[in-house]
Amino acid sequence: MAHYYSGYGRRRGLAAARSHISQRHQLTRRFGGVDRDVEKEFFALSPAQAATLFARYGRAYGAKAEAYARETYSKWQRGTVQMSGQTAERLLNLVPPLLDHATRFRLIKKLRDHHIGTDTIHLTVGFDNWRDSVSAAIAKVIQKSQAANLPSDIVFVARWLALDDARAAQVLLAQAEQEEARIRTSLVEHELRLIQEMASRLVNTTNSFRHVIRIPHGEIHLFVETPRQKKPILRWLFGEDRTMSDPNKSNPSLERISSSTELAKRPDTNLLDVAVQGLSQSDVEQLKARAIDEKLRLDVGAREADQRFANSARDMAATVRVAHELDQTRNDFSIDSTHNTASGQTTVRIKKSTNMGYMVVAVVVGVVALLLLLNR
Repeated sequence: MAHYYSGYGRRRGLAAARSHISQRHQLTRRFGGVDRDVEKEFFALSPAQAATLFARYGRAYGAKAEAYARETYSKWQRGTVQMSGQTAERLLNLVPPLLDHATRFRLIKKLRDHHIGTDTIHLTVGFDNWRDSVSAAIAKVIQKSQAANLPSDIVFVARWLALDDARAAQVLLAQAEQEEARIRTSLVEHELRLIQEMASRLVNTTNSFRHVIRIPHGEIHLFVETPRQKKPILRWLFGEDRTMSDPNKSNPSLERISSSTELAKRPDTNLLDVAVQGLSQSDVEQLKARAIDEKLRLDVGAREADQRFANSARDMAATVRVAHELDQTRNDFSIDSTHNTASGQTTVRIKKSTNMGYMVVAVVVGVVALLLLLNR
């Protein structure tokens, strides 16, 4: 009998351990890993902060829970005992108020990104009809970001998220996301012009163009339809010029598009306008520091976007020149190129194949021969 109870106790202990592990995994999924970040911050608290936390822990959950937390702290820290989901959930509420504003801001941003997620929209567009559909897709993603609030069950667990400064931080993040989206999409029209110019120079090849616009919480995938062109063999059959458009003649330079003065026209935005409403002066000063950080990040991002655009224009022009050179020396070739742009990425596939041309000739010859036979 003693052995039976011993075995039963072990099984019950294993079941409890598995339950604790499962609860912790569920918590991590719900909070997007923020619970793990809070746990690290818990272990990094100063002795005075740790004493404050344990005292608050005892007031909230009882003296027995406080004693267990104090006793197990070093074991959690060493990893010899895994923290349960229940304890980690309690720390989600108690630790962040002891952290500096910058760290709380980072936690809010990670939590917000996790719960808003990323939408993916696929569109097929042409050079003359892309504006309405692309603008609507961008607006849809931005609207979702602006309207998003953290779920009530998340705020119920981490009640500090309902405080004024935390709500203001979420407003600031939404404003920054909107500004980042505006910066990244401000050059989309120029990017489509680059693709159109590139397509106009590739007349002897089968070409496909795909462009991805990446903004906070959304990706818009564009398949860019180009005007249908006759296959090289058909142009030859009908007596049309087979020479690929020379990238160095007549057509406006791809690089010239990237030097347009319109690129610099980005109005300044004050990220604090809406976020600071109703805050104390102390919270305003803290939030102002985060707004400065975000503004600096956006300014750097804008300069990097301009540089990516200039680089992509140069690289696309180089790709056209390579295709032109191959067209003069080869009957078959394929080029795949990817270009990082201001708004995301452009992928180009250029292909020339004579096999299909020979098949077309064979079919044409066969049809002509059949007609001649029928007319005899």
